[in-house]
Formats: sequence, C-alpha cells, structure tokens
Amino acid sequence: MTDVITLHSRLRQETRALHEDLESVVKIDDQISSLQRYAAYLARLWALYAAAEEALSAIDFRPLGFDYGDRRRSELIACDLGTLGIDPSTLHCGKSIEAPLKRTIESGLGCIYVLEGSALGARAMAPLVEAKLGLTKTHGATFFWGYGENGKPLWRTFLNSINSIDPASAEADKVVESAQSTFLFFRRWLPECREERTTSVVT
Repeated sequence: MTDVITLHSRLRQETRALHEDLESVVKIDDQISSLQRYAAYLARLWALYAAAEEALSAIDFRPLGFDYGDRRRSELIACDLGTLGIDPSTLHCGKSIEAPLKRTIESGLGCIYVLEGSALGARAMAPLVEAKLGLTKTHGATFFWGYGENGKPLWRTFLNSINSIDPASAEADKVVESAQSTFLFFRRWLPECREERTTSVVT
C-alpha cells in the first residue's frame, strides 16, 4: 500500500477492481431498457439494501456525527416499487439474505461506503432513467434521485468520519475488509436474484 493519504483514498484503491467487476455484472443500461427490467432490478436492489440496513441498524454512528437511520435507501426503493404496483413484502428474493456485517462501527463504515457510493452512482444515472422510462424523482425514480441537494452534505459528513481514521491503522483494515465484503455480497446476490418475478408493472 503506497501513497495513501486518507482512508477514503485507500478504500477507492482497494475496492476498485471489485467495483468494476460489479458494474460489469449489473450493466445498468440493460437494467433500464424497459419498465419490466427496471422493476426486476429494483426488486433485487431493495433486497440487498434492506438486508444491509437491517444489520446497520444495530450500530450507533452518532458518536461519529451522523445517524444512518436518516438515510435508509431501501425506503426510497420501496417507494419506487410501489409506484410500479409492486409490494416489496411479497417478493421472495432477499428474504433469506443476510449481509456480511459485524456489529462494529468499522464494519458498518465499510458497508456504508459501498451503499452510499452506489447511491451516488445512481444519482448520476437519474436523468437517463427519466429519458428512457419517463420516471421522475417523484414518480418511480426516487432512489435514483436520492436526497437531492441534501445528498452531498450527507456524503461529506460520512467522508469526514472515515477520514478521521488513520488509513494505516488496524481500524482502517477492518473498514476496508468490510467494504470488500459488501461488494462481494452485492456481486453474489444480484445474479442469483435475476429470476425474481414481479407481480405488477405500471405501463
């Protein structure tokens, strides 16, 4: 490990290959090619976010200056599924999924790095989702638009938290390990959930 200035930079370096591999599997352009594919993608994404957030709910991040309960992305995805006529509670995919997360702040930070990074990437795709599917920040693409202008302050608060950790410390090692495990968690379950059947899609 060389030229590491912050834990954020270390996380980017040591998860880059996993991130690129996940993107190659998901192929987001394919996932938003039709309402049906989009709905199936949201169903898989909801299952993974819900599992991760359930595990994160056991960790108190307030000593670091934020409350992760304020940014539960699974609720945004559930709202979008509802717009498409799908009740997430009826979906089989995800009911047996358990996130690879230890109940420690370090493990939680690594997991949040992946979840929040995914949400930032989704925000960049929001205009394309609207152009291709006609879905907006208030109708079917709430997750992609996220928290609007509030998203950046939330991300900065999180970065301040992880960058307060010495990137060469044992504590940082645990954060990186958790981030890598979370990427592998998404990589494992997204393909396996592809056959999930959704019961209704608004056309």
